[in-house]
Amino acid sequence: MHEKAKLLLSCNTKEEAYKKLTWLTDCRVGTGIKIPFSIISGQKVPYIEFQRVKKVVNKFGKLFGDFQLVLIHRDPVLIINSQMISFEREFRWCLNNFVKTYPKVVKFIEPYNPVHVKYSSLVDDPVRELSSIYEKLGQPVSEDLVRKITTTRGAWKHGKKIMEGLQRVPIATNTKFVLSEDQVKAVHNETKRISHGW
Repeated sequence: MHEKAKLLLSCNTKEEAYKKLTWLTDCRVGTGIKIPFSIISGQKVPYIEFQRVKKVVNKFGKLFGDFQLVLIHRDPVLIINSQMISFEREFRWCLNNFVKTYPKVVKFIEPYNPVHVKYSSLVDDPVRELSSIYEKLGQPVSEDLVRKITTTRGAWKHGKKIMEGLQRVPIATNTKFVLSEDQVKAVHNETKRISHGW
């Protein structure tokens, strides 16, 4: 799934998007097998900036027509922690930005009837959650296939396609936590009023 929003926004036609946003890439395990990486599989848009989300969703719709959205809801504490580390932003900026942006993104996306997913549920039981996502998108797949996707890291054949497993590194081992107890409390207090139960 692509994260290159600027590249997508620069495209004027579906054909241009396919050309600019499709290439062969090595599998993670260094097998030498190349697999296609394409805009066809979707576009990831972090909701750090509302206007960017709006532009990307509108552009995707203009280029590809009918599409489906999956909205992943993550604990605001973890989002803000991640932004502080990844973007080297101050706590207050990250909190204010989340409180200002998140409700706008949810409101904007609701008319698209997105599939809502709790990030914590996806991490806790990826087989169940991915199976549910596929089913809600009208593309049910077998639980065995989803289990293989979530428990392998290498490439393997599925019919005529080459698939690559998504086995993840446990979050606790690759993410440091930088928020203080007071900052965690501030996040909980500020986000209560914008919560949608996620």
